Amino acid sequence: MDVSQLKEAYDKGIIEINEHEYEICKMSHGQRVKVFAYFSSIANDAMGGNFAFMDSDKFNEIEKVIYGLTKFNGDLLKVIHGHFEEYAEDYIEFIVLAMGVISYPFLRGKITSLPSQEAEMTQTTSQKPMSRPK
Repeated sequence: MDVSQLKEAYDKGIIEINEHEYEICKMSHGQRVKVFAYFSSIANDAMGGNFAFMDSDKFNEIEKVIYGLTKFNGDLLKVIHGHFEEYAEDYIEFIVLAMGVISYPFLRGKITSLPSQEAEMTQTTSQKPMSRPK
């Protein structure tokens, strides 16, 4: 997942996973801040494939916010009982993308990559030292 993927989903208002469309609804600033604050604390883990954060009360709270902001076939996820029982293959990608898409307005213009990409970028080195400004 990169920022351009988040931008595209944010602009469309749709997250597409396994040919299923999840519509992200308009939200309040408070809802966005709540999701962003949590996402920023777990992004490195999620991008690295560590999803232990999902087994926490705080995650359950954020998941409820996300479900209240997302529609599937016209209905909010919060009222569709057992949705991810039927579409379990969508769940992990949906959660990570939803947090990123909801957080996107705070990310645009501030960063060009997500934490895992920044770590990869800092591991590369240049063979030629940078020159000093004169």
